[in-house]
Amino acid sequence: MPQAPLPASERLYFRRLQESDAEDFFLYRTADEVTRHQPWKPASLYEARDYICENAHVPMNAQGQWVQLGFFRHSDDVLIGDCGIHFLREQVSQAEVGITVAPLWHKQGYGSEALIALIDFLFTDLNKYRVIASIDPINFASVAMVEKVGMRKEAHHLRSYWFKGRWVDDMIFAILNEEWQ
Repeated sequence: MPQAPLPASERLYFRRLQESDAEDFFLYRTADEVTRHQPWKPASLYEARDYICENAHVPMNAQGQWVQLGFFRHSDDVLIGDCGIHFLREQVSQAEVGITVAPLWHKQGYGSEALIALIDFLFTDLNKYRVIASIDPINFASVAMVEKVGMRKEAHHLRSYWFKGRWVDDMIFAILNEEWQ
């Protein structure tokens, strides 16, 4: 079966993270602005490297698996951030997405540009029916980003997610393929 192309946009291209990306990945993935709203923080550069190496072998579109892609600027190959795609086990025509932008590149439109390319890839190349995102409602930047690209809020679950030693709210956003087209 031929491999689907990876997402791309005007300023960004996506690829699997490589061991050579580990230091940059580790630096932004351990920044306070990033870890405040994310459940995983690499404990060391070695853990970040291991994560990248393990994820490199996860097949694209494998049910029940997360695939992590880095997104890079075309102009200088700088790692801007990464995105996770969760190919849901029970609902194979759906995928969950998450975007992480390195703090140095916040508020420059890279997150929404990456999310648009990612959603388009999931609908166009992988023929998904529905794309969802689960967001901490106090992560105002992420909420604004998913709304900006056309995802709608479907649910706000009160204290439904155990996160860093306490119960927190969880908001679900989604978009259907027909809405995207």
